[in-house]
Amino acid sequence: MLQGKLHSQEEDFRLQNSTLMTELSKLCTQIEQLEKENQDLKEGGGASSSSPAPNPSASSPVDGELLRLQAENCTLQKKMRALQDRFDKEHQRQAVAQGNQGAVATETDGSASANGVSDVTGRGEEPAAEGANERAEQTEAQLEHTEKQTHGESLYKSS
Repeated sequence: MLQGKLHSQEEDFRLQNSTLMTELSKLCTQIEQLEKENQDLKEGGGASSSSPAPNPSASSPVDGELLRLQAENCTLQKKMRALQDRFDKEHQRQAVAQGNQGAVATETDGSASANGVSDVTGRGEEPAAEGANERAEQTEAQLEHTEKQTHGESLYKSS
């Protein structure tokens, strides 16, 4: 019965993870679009400010757009952190469930590893979780790169 419950929780976890990764992918796409918009606006604003007498009112729509993009970037980063927290909590909950299942397996067949946790599924779930963490770290690096771009650092730096 516990194994059935564990498998059900694993399926729920995989579905949630898939959903989070889809949302994260959409957010990354949206950030890239906003970066392109921002760059286009900067290039358009740079052409108008190269005139002999720059008009302060011409740069204020660009500044307003930059502020809006920065605020949206901040909001997207908060959403990403919240999604990552949800993912981490679910992953931790799964680890606890596997630990509890491992304790039951240890009592019945003694097949636990040195740390007292046995691999109940035998399929090794860690590689998938590591891949998800790597994707989250890549996304974080992209967001940091976006933030640097927004604050006027070089666009040609590699992250």
